[in-house]
Amino acid sequence: MRANVHSMEDLGVAREAVEIPETSLEYLNKMVELCENEGIRFIMFCTPFGVIDSEEGYWEKQGVVLSVEEYAKEKNIPFFFFQKTGEAGISLTEDLCDTGHLNVYGAEKCTKTIGQYLSQELGLKSHKGEIGYESWDADYTLYLKDLEEMIAKQEE
Repeated sequence: MRANVHSMEDLGVAREAVEIPETSLEYLNKMVELCENEGIRFIMFCTPFGVIDSEEGYWEKQGVVLSVEEYAKEKNIPFFFFQKTGEAGISLTEDLCDTGHLNVYGAEKCTKTIGQYLSQELGLKSHKGEIGYESWDADYTLYLKDLEEMIAKQEE
């Protein structure tokens, strides 16, 4: 978890799909099958990213994400393509810690969007403060402490 900001130019989203690599597709199918067999609702998302190695590589990865989006649609799997839809309000100039990962601010935006979906669409309830979930509360308290320390270091 990092709070630093790595500003990137937003090149947009690919217009052409690129085939999902064979091994990736194999494991994606296995995850979907396992969830179906266990009665678990499978949800997918792709967080925004910038140019990592080359602009060509960026467009290829964006194209693969378009194929994953189509896969999800065919399988009736909810898919959040944050860079395409903008629904979480991610900014590539403020919410990345490097070329391929969200910083804590971007992660919080994505988490909030997914959390809202889980509670509104799937009826997932918060267990904050409930007996049996004390470790969740403790983890959240630790997260807030770590976040405060990170922000303080950034401001130094």
